[in-house]
Amino acid sequence: HTARLQSLVGAFNDAAWSLTKALAAQPHNVSARIDLATVLFRQRKFDQAQAEARSALERNPRSVRGIALLGDIRMAQGRADDAIKLYRRGQAIADTPRLLVSLHRALMTSGREAEALETIRAWHGQHPGVPLVMDLLANHLQHAGDHARTLALREQLVELTPEDALAWRNLAAALVPSDSERALQAAVKAHDLAPHNAAVLDTLGWALVQLGDLDRGLAHLREAVSRNSGSATTRYHLAVALLEYGNINAARRELEQALLMSERFPERDEAIARLNALTAGR
Repeated sequence: HTARLQSLVGAFNDAAWSLTKALAAQPHNVSARIDLATVLFRQRKFDQAQAEARSALERNPRSVRGIALLGDIRMAQGRADDAIKLYRRGQAIADTPRLLVSLHRALMTSGREAEALETIRAWHGQHPGVPLVMDLLANHLQHAGDHARTLALREQLVELTPEDALAWRNLAAALVPSDSERALQAAVKAHDLAPHNAAVLDTLGWALVQLGDLDRGLAHLREAVSRNSGSATTRYHLAVALLEYGNINAARRELEQALLMSERFPERDEAIARLNALTAGR
């Protein structure tokens, strides 16, 4: 129990020491051994973590926690195909949402996007109403450009979890391209629930910019950047707002920063096009 508390506060060395002591007294304690493997995994000591996870599974081959952790270790080692087999093995024992999320990530990493989509669609069909899986499916459909189905899932999610600020934020983001007024209403609801969340501030600011309320939009976007300066999307949104405001130099700096931050973000092509246009217009 001490080790778990130490893990919660990030004191992994102390947690590993406590768990080692616990296992010296109870070497057959599978739960403690998996906890130790988890701590070692978080320290990126993959070989040691793997050894402890395997030891736990030798004692209890049906430990879903142990199987899932070994899958996570395989993912960290760049062995996604092996991780997929482990996650499916875990699913055969207990088909949990957590395992599904891990399996989806492994399938996507392996480039098996169609299989990943079919896997979560099938699971959702068999177990409707699980917010974690619905959000995962909505994210995948959004990535695939299926706006209608994404929006339908986002609307269902806010009905299921009306106090979830991020559910409202995600609905607002899905609505921005087609219905700025409804997007703003959803973003305001998200802001009421989580006024200091960077993603919420970004989406609210972006919705306001779409409606031409540049002053309030810029204020929220600047606060979003101050709270999460590493988001390329937020910097792109701020750049567009600054362009609308006529602050060309500041907009150029934000576009350059966004492109330096990430080679993969949804607005990257638009950011390049806007920056090229500004450069050509010097």
